[in-house]
Amino acid sequence: MKKNHKKTEKTSLVFKNQNELAELFDVDVRTVQRWIRDGLPRTEKGFYDLAQIVSWWKKRNDERFKNDPEKKWNHEHARWRALLRKLQYKVKAGELIPREEVESEWLSILTTVKKKLLNLGPRIAPQVVGQEIHVVEKIITENVRDLLNAMTLDSDKNTAAKEITNNTEQSEEQTP
Repeated sequence: MKKNHKKTEKTSLVFKNQNELAELFDVDVRTVQRWIRDGLPRTEKGFYDLAQIVSWWKKRNDERFKNDPEKKWNHEHARWRALLRKLQYKVKAGELIPREEVESEWLSILTTVKKKLLNLGPRIAPQVVGQEIHVVEKIITENVRDLLNAMTLDSDKNTAAKEITNNTEQSEEQTP
């Protein structure tokens, strides 16, 4: 007979190795190794419990900057500047897209969807006059499916065209 156990402990994330931890914190594995030398806690099985790590990290930083608030703020300022540089690099590398471009693209997509959906009524109405309900449902379903497929194909063509354009631009930049 199985016993029903209620979880009394908070669920916590546990990481098996240094690589997973480095990926989580977006740092190099050597940084994680330095943290281990500095006392980063491990579970009995040698894993890394996120809750323990966060507690250790907070205590470590509190002790590090306890007597020197200026040092703490300089550290925070340096951390934020590094993050800003990282984001700027990702924008230049094409890994991030400016918000305005995303909003503009979504507006374009939504406008297209709206126009195509509003055009369904006039297109379908002549086909369904005098038809039975199941035939009307079939016609509507087919037309909506065709519209969505056409939009997907348009999107795929646009994506392919953008990839070709990007590849061409990169090739031109590399040509002496």
